[in-house]
Amino acid sequence: MADFTSRWSFAATPVVGIEIPQSPVNADIGSYGYRTVGIAAITCAVGVKGALTVDAVDGDATRDNAEVLTIVQLSSATPNYSAGCLVRGSGAVTAEQGYAAYIDEATGIVRIIKIVAGTMTTLASSSAKTLAATAQDWYLRFRANGTTLSAKAWRYGVPEPTAWDVTLTDGSITGVGFAGLFSRCLVANNLSLDFPGFVSVGTNGETAPRPRSELEFRDWANNDSNQRVVLCELGVLGQTTGAVANASTALLSTVPFTTRGSETPRNQVYDDIIVSVPTFSSKVSDATLTGRPSQAYGDLVIKNESGARDDWLVWACDGRPLNMFLGGLGWRKWDFVRVLSGVVYETYSPARDKIGFRIRDKSVQLNRKLQTTTIGGSSANAGAPAPITFGKVFNAEAKLKDSATLRYKFHDETLAGSTGITQVRDSGVSVAYTADLPNGEFTLSAAPAGRITVDVTNDLSASSATRAGLLHRNALRTIIADRLGFGAAGVYSGLRVGSLDLFGANLTDQMGLYLPAEINVMDAIDAVAKSAGGFWYFNRLGQFCAALVRVPVAPFDHTLSVDDLRFDSFKIEKLFIPSDIEQLGFQQNFTVQADGIAGSVTAANRALYAAAAQYTTAAPSYSGLDQPSNHILRELPRNRDTLFVTSGAATTEATRMAAIFSKPCAIVSFETKVNAAFYNLGESVQINTERFGLTTDAQRAGIIVALEENFDTGKVTISLFIQLAGVFPITDIAEPYVTAGDFY
Repeated sequence: MADFTSRWSFAATPVVGIEIPQSPVNADIGSYGYRTVGIAAITCAVGVKGALTVDAVDGDATRDNAEVLTIVQLSSATPNYSAGCLVRGSGAVTAEQGYAAYIDEATGIVRIIKIVAGTMTTLASSSAKTLAATAQDWYLRFRANGTTLSAKAWRYGVPEPTAWDVTLTDGSITGVGFAGLFSRCLVANNLSLDFPGFVSVGTNGETAPRPRSELEFRDWANNDSNQRVVLCELGVLGQTTGAVANASTALLSTVPFTTRGSETPRNQVYDDIIVSVPTFSSKVSDATLTGRPSQAYGDLVIKNESGARDDWLVWACDGRPLNMFLGGLGWRKWDFVRVLSGVVYETYSPARDKIGFRIRDKSVQLNRKLQTTTIGGSSANAGAPAPITFGKVFNAEAKLKDSATLRYKFHDETLAGSTGITQVRDSGVSVAYTADLPNGEFTLSAAPAGRITVDVTNDLSASSATRAGLLHRNALRTIIADRLGFGAAGVYSGLRVGSLDLFGANLTDQMGLYLPAEINVMDAIDAVAKSAGGFWYFNRLGQFCAALVRVPVAPFDHTLSVDDLRFDSFKIEKLFIPSDIEQLGFQQNFTVQADGIAGSVTAANRALYAAAAQYTTAAPSYSGLDQPSNHILRELPRNRDTLFVTSGAATTEATRMAAIFSKPCAIVSFETKVNAAFYNLGESVQINTERFGLTTDAQRAGIIVALEENFDTGKVTISLFIQLAGVFPITDIAEPYVTAGDFY
């Protein structure tokens, strides 16, 4: 990355952007600020040191007095490396020099060190800070001003303390040097940098600037008197006068906006031609609460009164990125928050003086076929899509590849790990064959009499990164990676891993999916998500997310007070009648054979091959009004087909869902002024209101199943799926009183 230099033991390691929502920017004169960067772990010994320094600082003659600010992610778990801030850096490997500050994760102590000729010495330490068991973000600020060295650390989201945690004087290292980030290996082969926030540097006594925190942004967004400014960065592909394609980014805004002279890029003008900005809505299906939610991004409309932008209508904008940022008047660019990341679906003209861009979420990139190869060979199937086998598959119809050699195909690539063919059958009868697993094929030993089916077990290990391995979140990672190319095995930077971990908790059992014909990528992902009782989507920032239908428990992702809610907007959109029983299908039969079975096949196997799947049920315990007999229109049973292979896996999922839907559930919605950019479908929210019988903490918590936001007005509507558990006595309905006048 051009804005940073890898030094010391990182010298040969490329810098990666973990998430860079906008260009790196300077904040004020004499200070420099950049969004998140990182370096992957390298092979090294304990004690090895690495640095990642800010290039713009290297030419600053006043960089001897420097301050660095960053965010580090800390927990009480044993760390692999110490990471922090570096000033006055110089030298090469084994001859490193500079001052650094870091937080010791083992103790929660802020330490200032000096490094001279590669030797590290602790100069001062603070009192211990309390670190949580799970990772949390902490600010770390380190300043060197003359011989005075100071450092402090504080939790992200809380006000910065005025006092330094530790300060001292030391004159060992003077003069200018590089400034940036520092890391020291504590566990062999684990020297890396992984900073979740940003890094900024102040020189010549300037304070390293800090962008507005999430809390500060929310407070600003909740104030109706604040004027909102929207910036859009729209990818376009036009052409030069020589008809050469020319990719560019159109910078647009709702009001005149120019980056400051100290920013990079400096004095960059955003054209104030936006007429209306996209809205955002995302909603999980009320009927099933699984699969892919419906999402709408709305349109971006710009001015074109004179027709000067008519050529935009013929530019190749489809599929190009749109990033939208929200901020206030007079803000620096880096204080703007990215609130939407989508792609242009099409361009149009809603009126003679306007041009519009229909925006969609990034799932449109998955609106394509999963298969990319054909069967080949000499049979009539030669040009047909090659079948794909995920996980453990029962009774899949293999595709004839060569009739002369009796060669069949059942998978489009090499099977990996502990894989193999369990059985090949002709009209339901097991037959001899020769397997060719590297090509996903087999050859029959004798001419077939009827339909050829196969049972396959692909790599089912939890660590499998191959496409054939279909277990827990690997199923989603591998299917998505096939289409989007998110990187090498195990590296999927486009996935929002935290939500996949939650989703993966319910996908630890074997699954199977056979795709004998063309299928849309989205349909394949749907099948996995629905099997797990969950849903998937691309959030507004373009990250792939997945979540389970569940009743959340503390701690919750978000808490909304009465002041956060528009009370008169609170309503129940849907009530779910308690279900009597949950019935789930497992061991899907991928070739239902109601006829054409050989006479020698047993009655039990004949029934097995004729059934679409096997089924298991779960019946929960009930109390009070939850009794099924009290609900005349209850669904009996609730049926759902899955990709689970075993009865145990399906029973576990059926039991989980029965515990949820055996009680009354509801979807409640309300308006709020909180900024929805920090919320995602599937996250848990606790609301502090006692309407509609929501009297306990458990009843007031649910998962987000719908979001809607208008960026112009700041109006946000959130819908939660909640379980209305509890006893609701009838106390305000009087006994009926009938008089003679009531009859006629």
